[in-house]
Amino acid sequence: MNDLIFVGGIHGSGKGTICKNLCLETDYIHITASEILKWEELTCRGNKLVKSITKTQNRLLYRLNQVIEKDKKYLLDGHFCLLNMESVITPIPEQTFAEIAPKHIVVVYEEPFTIKERVEKRDKKPYCLEMLIKMQEFEIRYSKEIACKLGVKHFVITNNNFTKLLDYMK
Repeated sequence: MNDLIFVGGIHGSGKGTICKNLCLETDYIHITASEILKWEELTCRGNKLVKSITKTQNRLLYRLNQVIEKDKKYLLDGHFCLLNMESVITPIPEQTFAEIAPKHIVVVYEEPFTIKERVEKRDKKPYCLEMLIKMQEFEIRYSKEIACKLGVKHFVITNNNFTKLLDYMK
């Protein structure tokens, strides 16, 4: 997909803020998987559970091909795993990342208590800290696996420190 960096992390980890800050320092354009997917059309009753992860990812790939312009650089903000309809942590298929063909893979880490506060404030409902911890651990582990399989550089951003990534982007 041209010049694209995939930036993952669970809901509330701060990936959107990281992407916005990176765009201020580079000529990259920030797009989110949720915007590309038109997420509100896919979820049940406004929650974050996904009926069909495979269909959702096929839609993402189709719509990305419509949105991405040649000779432009993108930060695609998305996820390495989602909760299915049974609230089970489910990986995004490897094939999705192979077709996106990112130049680098990034995962944003944040303290689980901070994530819990953010998503509860945003969604006005309680979240299970244990589930958030498991999801974040899964995101980090799976993002490394995907980067290795694709042969691309892997970055973990903690404490909003994206200096190493910024050096690679410039």
